[in-house]
Amino acid sequence: MSSPKKSKSRSRSPRRQTDTLSASIRKSKSPARKVPIKIGSRNSPLAMWQSRHVKALLEEKYPNQNFLIVDEATYGDKNLDRSLVEIGQNNPGLFTKELEVGLLQKATRLVVHSLKDMPTTLPNGLILTAITERSTAYDCVVMNSKFNHIKNLKDLPKDSIIGTSSLRREALLKKYYPHLKTQNIRGNVQTRLKKLDADDSPFACILMAKVGLERVNLDHRINIVLESWPYCVGQGALGIETRDDDEEIQKMCLSIEHTATAYRCLAERSLLNALEGGCQIAMGVRSALTGNKLSLYAIVLSTDGQNSFESKIEETCDSKDDAVSIGRKLADQLREGGAEKIVGKPTNQKRPLTYGSADNPQRPGISGCC
Repeated sequence: MSSPKKSKSRSRSPRRQTDTLSASIRKSKSPARKVPIKIGSRNSPLAMWQSRHVKALLEEKYPNQNFLIVDEATYGDKNLDRSLVEIGQNNPGLFTKELEVGLLQKATRLVVHSLKDMPTTLPNGLILTAITERSTAYDCVVMNSKFNHIKNLKDLPKDSIIGTSSLRREALLKKYYPHLKTQNIRGNVQTRLKKLDADDSPFACILMAKVGLERVNLDHRINIVLESWPYCVGQGALGIETRDDDEEIQKMCLSIEHTATAYRCLAERSLLNALEGGCQIAMGVRSALTGNKLSLYAIVLSTDGQNSFESKIEETCDSKDDAVSIGRKLADQLREGGAEKIVGKPTNQKRPLTYGSADNPQRPGISGCC
């Protein structure tokens, strides 16, 4: 009688079982792709440089996070045929508005601004969370090629036209160089240079922030650095804006803040806020932090440059609250010294926010302030 046939075993070899188990473990341990943390930015070359700079700082601190820049044209970028003063009357924060709409609607988690473009009063629900290290704050002169030999603005011919969109720069020109004329010029760095270099350009030169040229590798165009000129509040620094309830992002942003820059700029912004000014105030500042001593200088000018009031303060600064207090004290000194003739008396009425409440953010229009 024949013996029964043995059934063939389908069991896997020990090695194959081990390989399968290892693959399963590797798969389970591989990190899931993180949801991108979106950074809002204007889409000009300079703004994109600034956003990439902040992105790099954050990536260095948080290498396992996925940061993504989201860019768009803003109201200030689109209206290049009108001066900042004119459209700023109804649209404070004209470069920041639409970015803030995206922030409030949670399309982005943070927004990077040139700090000088940020209003000192922000919409409900948004805060200035962090300020990065300041680069040079100086203004500079870029000459039309016909005047490249000029080394000082005083040597330009009478009635030469200087291009600027800044009320501060215009007032300082009228104060220090009354033989020159000014004309509005708008656009990003590259656009302004094209207007200056055009064959039919009316401009002998244009005034710009030195850092703006440096950041887009056009600093070889700088003819004169105006180191003695008081600069714009916040110039040369970047501000990071977030929602006030987003504690995770606030913690990340604060990790890349530069303390000395933050103290200086918060004092400057507090001064501006206390004077109830925005784009429409012709005011320049200079600040420095040596040890724990913060010094702050400011000059307020009439738009024609004929009248001006200046003052300076130096006090101990060990916190952001100290910096804010120093700015307010200097504002009081300026008012007491006569600057109220230019800025007006303080009122209880709030300045317009960049736009409406967080519940119903509006896209800005030409007239009115949302």
